[in-house]
Amino acid sequence: MPDWLIAFISVGLAELGDKTQLSIVVLASCVRMRALLLLGVLSAFAIVDGIAVLAGSWLVSTISWNFVRLLAGVMFIVFGILTFSTAGDEDHVRAFKGVNPFVAGFITILMAEFGDKTQLAVGMLSTKFHPFNVFVGAMAALTLVSALAVLLGSQLAKFVHVRKLRLAAAVVFVLIGMSFLLEGLLFGR
Repeated sequence: MPDWLIAFISVGLAELGDKTQLSIVVLASCVRMRALLLLGVLSAFAIVDGIAVLAGSWLVSTISWNFVRLLAGVMFIVFGILTFSTAGDEDHVRAFKGVNPFVAGFITILMAEFGDKTQLAVGMLSTKFHPFNVFVGAMAALTLVSALAVLLGSQLAKFVHVRKLRLAAAVVFVLIGMSFLLEGLLFGR
C-alpha cells in the first residue's frame, strides 16, 4: 500500500467524529464565509502536521504536551465565552466579535491539534514512511473530513436558529476546553 494512502486512511479515520471536526461543524454553523473558514482550518492543519512530519519522533519526545493541552483548553474556553457573549447577536458574521472566519478556524485548529492524536500519528508515520507522502496523505484526509464538517455545519445553520446554534457552540467550546484542561491536569508529565 502506498505511503500516502496509509496516512490518508489513518488520519481520516482518526479525525472522524473527533472534537476538532465537531469544532469545525460548530464554527461553520455560525459564519457565512465558510470557504474562508475552511481555508483557515486547512492552513492550521498544514502547519501542525507539517511540523509533525518535519520533526517526526524528535518532536514527540521534546515538546511538553501537557503545556500545549492546558493552553488549548484555555483557548477553547475563551472561544466559548466569546461565542456565548454573541449568542443574541443576529449577525452571523460577528459570531466571534469581529474575528473573521479564517482566523477563528485557524486558531481553533492550531490549538486543538497541537499534541492531538492525529499530529502524533502523522509524526510517527513520518518516521517510517516518506515524510512528503505522509504529509500529502494526511492533508488529503483532513481536507475531505473538514470540508464535510463545514458542509454539515452550513446545513445545520439552515434548520436551527442562530441564537440556539451559538449557545450550543459556546457550550461545546467550553466543554472541549474543560476536557483539555482536565486531560492536562490528570495526564501531565
